[in-house]
Amino acid sequence: MDSNLGVEHPLRRGNARLPAPASTGRWFPDFLPPVMVKELRQSLRDRGNTTVFVVMHLALITGAFFAVDDYYAASAWVRWMTSVLVIVLCLLLPARNLSALAEERTQGTLEPLMLTKLSAQRVVWEKWAAVALVSALTLLSAVPYVLVFAFSRGSSASVWSDLLFFFQLWILSAILTGLVTGLSWISSWLVRGAIALPLLGFLGWGFGRELAGSVGTETGNHGGLLWLGSAVMVYTLGLAASSFSPAAQNCITPMRLAASAALLPLALVMSAGTPGAAALAQLTGMALLGVTLHAMLESGGRPATVYAAFTRRGFVGRAAAWLLAPGPVSGIFWSLLLWGVFALCVRAGSVDDGGALGWMSLTLATAAILYLCPARFRNPGGVISVIVVFAVLAAAVRLLALLLESPALDQAAAWLPNFPFLAAAAGPSVAGLPVSAVCAAWLFLTALRGAPALLTALRASAESPVSSSTP
Repeated sequence: MDSNLGVEHPLRRGNARLPAPASTGRWFPDFLPPVMVKELRQSLRDRGNTTVFVVMHLALITGAFFAVDDYYAASAWVRWMTSVLVIVLCLLLPARNLSALAEERTQGTLEPLMLTKLSAQRVVWEKWAAVALVSALTLLSAVPYVLVFAFSRGSSASVWSDLLFFFQLWILSAILTGLVTGLSWISSWLVRGAIALPLLGFLGWGFGRELAGSVGTETGNHGGLLWLGSAVMVYTLGLAASSFSPAAQNCITPMRLAASAALLPLALVMSAGTPGAAALAQLTGMALLGVTLHAMLESGGRPATVYAAFTRRGFVGRAAAWLLAPGPVSGIFWSLLLWGVFALCVRAGSVDDGGALGWMSLTLATAAILYLCPARFRNPGGVISVIVVFAVLAAAVRLLALLLESPALDQAAAWLPNFPFLAAAAGPSVAGLPVSAVCAAWLFLTALRGAPALLTALRASAESPVSSSTP
């Protein structure tokens, strides 16, 4: 009993003292973000990850034991070490996230997460960060082998190039982890595997081995490709977040900002015509294909609070909304701007080798045909169908030109929107520029017809930013 009030103390029951209520100041007691903590705990408790880590170090120790006193064995051990690290960091660890979001959806845990203070973007990014942190710790555990081996042989000159290779390998591992995590929202495990396995094989093993082969050489500058891969990773993670995020959460604007920020430095490289700019232009066009088709075919139904984030910033925010706000109208304007910058830089640097601008023709023609079709065809299946039709038609015209030995048909195949490598044999892809111009004009007029709806949404958000009206 409390001696002052004459009542029983709320934390006492008889002689027993009840536990004090937990503090509500913090939702999660862990220092790290909650989803990341959960993923890290699962990684540490996973026997598969532990087995991979132990086997990797046993392989490195065994190779180093036989390579101490033999120069040729030392060179073989370096190749062995890089191969082991590429397999672990670029194949095994990224594949761990192949079902990250699909399992959450199957177990029914995504909806409760959306009821907390966590946004969809935080959930996806923390799942990526957990595996990226494990990759960094795994790579750091291999650094002592390089240092001990270099100083024991008295040749420390290559240490910095090896450490640079480690850093680039970790970036590649983080990119692959992000791409696989972004694909994990697909429900079908067969579709996920069909996309992820070739991706890990070509980029993980192929590009990882190329990084290893360029250690200590002047050809080891892969900064542009890694920068492009990082931008695609950010966009893919945003795409995964937008697949289950509420309509009030704007995942589209960060995705478009990442793609725009990536294109600017790459545009400078392409316009300067530096070595490797042609391959970079090809890959940039390939990345812009998926990025712009997704932006053009977005759904437009959003609460007014999403557009209020732009209108409250005055004239600058309203102007940015026409390029960065969610919806197909701004998606078309933004995509046309990206392709315009891309085309100008490619032509200024004279790096078009017969395919770089072909991606623009394929993208714009696909979008134009989809906008001529009913709205139910504007989905990933419709995009793939149109692209396949273009590819089959161009291949058929090319085969007919070979059988009839007709240069006119061969030139006509170059004018058809198709995969750039199919048009490369018929000459430079500038032949498809008139097709791109016509399709771009049609898409611009389509966006103008939908512009009043976006303008109405911006005005409604400025007048009543908490209303639920949609454009």
